[in-house]
Amino acid sequence: MEYVIGMDFGGTSVKAGIVDDEGRIIERDTIPIDALSSFDEIMTPVIQWIKNRVKKNELEIRAVGIGTPGFTDKKRGILIAGAENIPSLKGHSIPGMIEKQTGVVAFADNDATCAAAGELLFGIGKKYRNFVMITLGTGIGGGIAIDGRIYRGRDGFAGEIGHMCLDPGGPHCNCGSRGCFEQYASGPAMVRLYSEKLKKRGIKPSEKLTPKDLFDAARRNDEVAMETLDLVGLRIAQAFGTLLNIFNAGACIMGGGISKSGDLLKKIVSKHLPDFVWPELLENVSLEIAELQNDAGIIGAAAQAYERLLSK
Repeated sequence: MEYVIGMDFGGTSVKAGIVDDEGRIIERDTIPIDALSSFDEIMTPVIQWIKNRVKKNELEIRAVGIGTPGFTDKKRGILIAGAENIPSLKGHSIPGMIEKQTGVVAFADNDATCAAAGELLFGIGKKYRNFVMITLGTGIGGGIAIDGRIYRGRDGFAGEIGHMCLDPGGPHCNCGSRGCFEQYASGPAMVRLYSEKLKKRGIKPSEKLTPKDLFDAARRNDEVAMETLDLVGLRIAQAFGTLLNIFNAGACIMGGGISKSGDLLKKIVSKHLPDFVWPELLENVSLEIAELQNDAGIIGAAAQAYERLLSK
């Protein structure tokens, strides 16, 4: 049995775990961090956690896999851009520091790409050699599997599905473009759209409104919520349809926190999907909900480390 540490960097904590080569988490933990601290301050408890596990466990830890937002230079491990919620990570190499201070080889990748790697190796993606995956949460990420391997593109940055332009005249996006997919189907976009619709009907929305509230209202057959989700589902179908036309994939996988809505969102996307893809390219395509769910961060980070160990 082989073991890898998986670490998922977020704005308030690092989710960490030891993952075996069958995708089982045998130990997990949450390491609190202050996102506004310096790089060294953030990494000190992370490094100590790794050292403690390597020393305490009689398991042979082969590598550390790291998932972060943004773009990481795969050769140097340096986070180049896109992790504004943890600004001090920019310009630094998390795997470089881990290797230097623990002696364990480490690999870093985009968190959504990690999620796709996790589904391919240990989740629903095992059933398909070719799939496209969308992760729905505070933002939108994604991943692409081609012939049983995660496709990363020339520089390792492929899969920024959330910044596919769905409408060049649409809302401005923080990437500098307009009408990006993320502006229509991310968690904040759903809440914004629902709030706007409520206001137009003379209903004051709660300041604490969440995507869960939207889905709960839709399950109660709330007309405004159902109308909102139909528009969101249409945009997800538009994105998946475009990807199917390009990649001729065998499956579309929805991951991320919002995918927990499961069959409700899946039903809406399925309804609209035929409007955005050639019938021949949609034939025998499966629309799936990611299996790893809350464990996607840890298992996905570990999966991309296993993948890259095998390719060394």
